[in-house]
Amino acid sequence: MIFLKRACLFKNSLTPLWGCSEYPLHTLKGCVSGLFESIKDFQKDLILLKLKGFVMEAKSSIHIEKGKRYYFFHNDRTYETSNSIFDKKDNIYSCNAKEALKNFTKEIKLRKIAYEKRVHQKLQKNAMTHLSAIVNIKSTTTKEDIEKLVKYIEDKLDTKVIQYVIHKDEGHIKNKDLVTKEHKVNYHAHIELLGIDSDGASIRKKLSRKFLSELQTETAKILKMQRGVNYAKEEKPRPKRLNTYEYKKHKEDMEKLELKYKAKLYTLHDKYSYATRSNKRLSAELKQKDIFIETLQSKIKDLQELITALEQSAKKEKKASKNFIKVNINKIKGVMKKYKYTRSDYAILEQEMKTLKNTNTTQVEVIQKLKALSKKLILKQTDAVKIDKSKEIVTENNFTEL
Repeated sequence: MIFLKRACLFKNSLTPLWGCSEYPLHTLKGCVSGLFESIKDFQKDLILLKLKGFVMEAKSSIHIEKGKRYYFFHNDRTYETSNSIFDKKDNIYSCNAKEALKNFTKEIKLRKIAYEKRVHQKLQKNAMTHLSAIVNIKSTTTKEDIEKLVKYIEDKLDTKVIQYVIHKDEGHIKNKDLVTKEHKVNYHAHIELLGIDSDGASIRKKLSRKFLSELQTETAKILKMQRGVNYAKEEKPRPKRLNTYEYKKHKEDMEKLELKYKAKLYTLHDKYSYATRSNKRLSAELKQKDIFIETLQSKIKDLQELITALEQSAKKEKKASKNFIKVNINKIKGVMKKYKYTRSDYAILEQEMKTLKNTNTTQVEVIQKLKALSKKLILKQTDAVKIDKSKEIVTENNFTEL
């Protein structure tokens, strides 16, 4: 069945949800999304089950079969039944079993006499003298409603109803294993009638398909209920007719099937609720992660902008530093040329220029190093003057422009 396949799909789609921490968030989100789609399909299947008759709704029906004497005692609850699990105080009885049996014997005797007068022979021993009808009713059906139906049957079949009862104590408790229990009452009525008319003729011969169809229609009108399927009118194949107890068993089986599917529905609903909660939690986690990622990306952007600004500033500063070094080195060269420094002195200057160009130094550091270089050159020039008295002495005033 499609329904059972849907249930299997539910189980498979829910498997990753148990132990959510072991799975990536996008995997769990996909599972929950798939579960929501399966829930919709499941609900459609449940509607189909209802349309096909798996979910029972109250419809009128009446079934007539051969009666037995102990039915009188079953009807007034002299004989207990296992299905009688609710309070009997709401049952309605036209008479008790003893009264019904007394009236039955009396009426049969009169009709046997009428039969003998008409055909001049005794009633056959295998004649069906007792018929029993079971009527499906609703919870609000009254004694007056059943009396109207009894009168209709008596008038149409020329018979005598001996006993009628309304039972509201039979049924079962649904959802025993679930939190919510439901009392399912099997509302029905029993009508016990004579199987021969006032002339002693068999009533069973009068129960033609046409009459039984009319009886079903009239029963629905009298009880103000929806009629069952009219197979003759709709030209549908007629199902096998069940006797009273077969019908009751069939109805109980259908209700058990409904209970089974409802139990599955409750189970799936619990899993659906869990999945919904998990989805909300995962959505909240994803939202928090998105906020964190967005904040982090904003910080990264700010840092990148700062790095770019620093790099541009460093480039400008480096360029300015190179220009500054070049200008001041040229000034030193000018002084050295004026005072006729030697080639070895220029070598010292060239070496210092390479050092300054290959290192990242600030203008303050450049000035300090150039001053130190100037002092070194002055000292060297002073030593040279001591040897050659004709040379002009160089002082720090010559490098004051640095």
